[in-house]
Amino acid sequence: MSNQIQIHEFSTGIQVRGNSNNWYSLGSTGQYMNKTLDPIPASVIKAIVNKEFSIYSSPPEPVIIGRQIITTLDSWSVIATITEGKDDQQRSIDCHRYFLCQGADGLAHILAWMLQQKQQTGQFPVFDPFNFKTVGQPHQYDTAGTRSFTVRKALQDLLTNEPPIIVPYNNICTPVIVNALATQKSQENGEPVSWAYGVKNLVKPFLFGLIYPYDEQAQITLEQQLFPTTVNDPPVPDPTIIINDPTPAPQDETTPTPIPEPRPGQIEKRSVKPSFDPQPMRIYLYALAGVTSALIGWNLSHFLLTDLQIMREFPQLIIFPLVTISLAVGMVINEIFISSPTRAKTNLKLATAASFKTIGIGALLGLAAAGLSFIFFLPRFDFPLWFVRTFGWLLIGVSVGLAEGLTWRDYSVESGNKKRKNQRLIVSLLGATFASVFAAVLFEISRSKFQAQFTAWQNWEDPLGFALLGLILGLSFSLTNSPSYQAALRAGTGFEYRGEHFYANGGNLSPPGIDLNILSFVSDPDNTTIEEGLSIALPGFGVISIGSDINADICIPNLAPHVADITIDRRKALLLPDRDHYKSIAINNRFLNTPVQRTLKHNTLITFHPLEPDEEQPKFYRFVYYNRFLDPQA
Repeated sequence: MSNQIQIHEFSTGIQVRGNSNNWYSLGSTGQYMNKTLDPIPASVIKAIVNKEFSIYSSPPEPVIIGRQIITTLDSWSVIATITEGKDDQQRSIDCHRYFLCQGADGLAHILAWMLQQKQQTGQFPVFDPFNFKTVGQPHQYDTAGTRSFTVRKALQDLLTNEPPIIVPYNNICTPVIVNALATQKSQENGEPVSWAYGVKNLVKPFLFGLIYPYDEQAQITLEQQLFPTTVNDPPVPDPTIIINDPTPAPQDETTPTPIPEPRPGQIEKRSVKPSFDPQPMRIYLYALAGVTSALIGWNLSHFLLTDLQIMREFPQLIIFPLVTISLAVGMVINEIFISSPTRAKTNLKLATAASFKTIGIGALLGLAAAGLSFIFFLPRFDFPLWFVRTFGWLLIGVSVGLAEGLTWRDYSVESGNKKRKNQRLIVSLLGATFASVFAAVLFEISRSKFQAQFTAWQNWEDPLGFALLGLILGLSFSLTNSPSYQAALRAGTGFEYRGEHFYANGGNLSPPGIDLNILSFVSDPDNTTIEEGLSIALPGFGVISIGSDINADICIPNLAPHVADITIDRRKALLLPDRDHYKSIAINNRFLNTPVQRTLKHNTLITFHPLEPDEEQPKFYRFVYYNRFLDPQA
């Protein structure tokens, strides 16, 4: 039996200038260079695209990353060396050189071959654009040259931790030791081997089983990424990224908050800053939109009244409709673009259609408010000015709330739910009503206080008053229009519409569907058939079963009768794979190797593969798990 294996390689493709001792890059070619195999395995390409070999910056010494890549079709052992290069502007670029062999047990052999190369050249084989290779001529290596050894106990003790494990930087390690530790941990938990050696940082550190940092600062950086609390700081919740339930368990007031124990070798002296929270920015944008919209409406009305001399005898018939329209359009456009900031073209189309409807609703309601206000100004009623002003602002607030609530259903994916549609209208209306009354009361208090002290107050009280009204309305809408945090499964590939004729009657050939007694679609509560793009609203508590069994909560043809359960407890969701069919499930495009439960995070891809391939049926069915449901069409 031959002990020879083939070690292939390929490198980052660049347009290079210079020589092997002094070169620079003119940019990427879009293809890999110096390769010994073609095509490069799709599973390896996918891992690279998924940034499983990516770092943010290179230390002075080469970074080495090793990883098993295992799919149902093939398996590869891949090691990448990463070094720093320069482009024509002397900017730093990360250059990768990949070594791989077929099979999941080749990492130790690749490392042994790399050590042989180091003995010959004085360094590990790293990126060299002038080290030309030929397809079909891989490196040959005799696996008899790979030696086994025992890792010292101080490092063995680190394996009691759960991955990702950080080996303290002051423990002397080699890539061979790191690979041995990661392999041993992999044998314990059933996950593929994945490790990084000599890194300052990683783009996706959570995808590694074992990490050896370059120095102390690198260890601190990695710990802050992976373990966002220290022994000196209480946990800092991140309200925008809901991974597990952030609500602490009830405790007796006399019971101190438990402090997490440090992991062996963890540096304890740095505190962690809380991650960026977009909620204040949302409030600022709503407040700014409110003030700007109110002032635009007020300026337009005074342009018509003062410059064009239109309806000067009845100013309310100009001011109220224009301020109402301006505020309503501003709030609607602001909500559309904040809810889905990356979809500018889609938002522009939605905003254009919604604006026309908002203008119509705002004009009608604004004129009605102006008419009622005009009646109150008639001398026969003799109402005090503060009452008339408060009533007028109340009418503007009610009009803006109605316009916003009625328009929301035209661009929101949740508007198919009648209960949610009515709830949103009521919340918008009540929020705007209370905000306008509060703004009017606050303005009258300020007016009575400053009018006697500042003679110029009368010249500015109207624009300042409407600016205050817009500010309070904006703050109100920032709360009433806040995004829903309902958990949902959004159907993707595999659930394309095929027509009723495609499915036979009964059994596993029925279309994929849901049990309406437990589940419903966000945009179409009465529908039972799962189609691409529809989102399944998950309950706040309970267990959801998935499989081809007709009694499953989510029934998908061609799967096992029971393939997995999803347990939900408020904002915590766990995927519990079936012990007999867990290998047919992939999380974020990586197949499961063990039936252990997985915590579902926002934007997690869950893919279910059929038991038996069928050319007439989809190759797989994919969901995206959401626990932060934004509008519109999130």
